[in-house]
Amino acid sequence: IDERSYRLSEEVGNSNRYPGLRTLYCIHEVKCRILNPTAPGMEAIGLPSGIDFVVNRVRQSKGPNAAGENIVTGWSWKPVQSLGSNFSVSRRSLLDRPELDGAVTKKRRLPVPEPLTRASATAAEEPLQLPVESKTATQTSLLRDLMEGKKPNIDRALAAAQRIRDPNYTCRQYFEDCVAAFPELALYVSGDNGAPGSPDCSTQSGRSKDDEFQRTIGALFAVYWLMRLSLDGRQSFCFGVDDDWYPLSADSVALIRTSAEKQKRQTFLEKTKWEDFEQLFLDAGILKYVNGSLTHDIDRTLAMLVLTAIHDIMKISALCPVVAEGRGPWCGYHVGDKVGDHDAALGYILEYEPEVLPSFAMLPRSQRRSVKFTQCKMDYNMGWLVQAEAPPGALFSKFRKVVQSGEANPADVSFYFVHWLTDLAG
Repeated sequence: IDERSYRLSEEVGNSNRYPGLRTLYCIHEVKCRILNPTAPGMEAIGLPSGIDFVVNRVRQSKGPNAAGENIVTGWSWKPVQSLGSNFSVSRRSLLDRPELDGAVTKKRRLPVPEPLTRASATAAEEPLQLPVESKTATQTSLLRDLMEGKKPNIDRALAAAQRIRDPNYTCRQYFEDCVAAFPELALYVSGDNGAPGSPDCSTQSGRSKDDEFQRTIGALFAVYWLMRLSLDGRQSFCFGVDDDWYPLSADSVALIRTSAEKQKRQTFLEKTKWEDFEQLFLDAGILKYVNGSLTHDIDRTLAMLVLTAIHDIMKISALCPVVAEGRGPWCGYHVGDKVGDHDAALGYILEYEPEVLPSFAMLPRSQRRSVKFTQCKMDYNMGWLVQAEAPPGALFSKFRKVVQSGEANPADVSFYFVHWLTDLAG
């Protein structure tokens, strides 16, 4: 596989499944070369004869008692000459890896934490492997087994929360503190770390576990930068950092982007109402004014870092819990159902077995309550609104009831939106 050839683009057209519905299609393209078309197993993809073939897969449906939908995709081999001059379709690129002088700049990857091992592991023991998902397995016990004996590094967690706005506290120090502090981040690299062809190579999002780890770190960086808007936060949020962890700018040699992309980032830097971001953090109680000076609440900041670190771990399907007796229904899932939605799955763990996530368990009770509100009580999905995935009734009816009941603390509602914003940025 030529990783440099990867393209992500979009096309708009009428839906094949829903006549008349204009649909946005995200298209992933990559070039690969078959080194040995006569090798055993190649007949599964129509080789060496080059005949048509089909691939079956099951797309997991959300909601209770969802058995999944069988998807059949047909493929055809075509000689390049038969595709004609229209093969190179003009599309708007969505990938943040523009072509420069015929090459594609690869996104940098951050080092991952050490894979999880059992509490009784010796130095020579193999890292713990995630098993193939089973419909009869008790997935909550799997998560408990993975996290047994794991403890957060409280000193490193407090260092990240306390020093996050310190001018002398670098992005690299922050990254290292977060990885050392929160053992749940290692769930993304347990087992085979997403080797192709393995049973746990991907997550509910279709990305590899390593991709989800990188996105989680990106969200943690967004928290760091948005809390440092008066320092280096704005510039780093727009352009990132270089290999030495210093903020980049539109003029940086290390910023390998097209002129158009650099201009977009510069415009965002100059035109964005950064005071609105700051106000959201103030409304959430993360930032605050003391004697006229802007500072931050350490406990509230730590709660946001913990939520960011653990939020997407339930995208690893093997970890999703099954609703136990006396605990259902839960978010529409009944006793015996596997909680397929990763937000609902995390909410279930926070509500019934919070001790299996040690970083969450170490938070003060008031902050645990705020984190649980975003995952369990608020019952609102901002992503549905932004992507127009649900009508107003489904979006707001339950949230409205929560607000009317008086259970919605305005600071906790803002806390949710800070998390949503930084998760999207990641």
